[in-house]
Amino acid sequence: LFENPAFRADGLKIYPTLVIRGTGLYELWKTGRYRSYPPSQLVDLIARILALVP
Repeated sequence: LFENPAFRADGLKIYPTLVIRGTGLYELWKTGRYRSYPPSQLVDLIARILALVP
């Protein structure tokens, strides 16, 4: 997909996920069904993803 310039993204935005009390994600987090990445693992993951995006 990235090989064809007509289908390449113009940019990439990465947004943080916030766990906010009273939301479904909060309930998942509270019961252990959602876990965020530790900072060191997140930095590595984003670096690997950015290497794939032209």
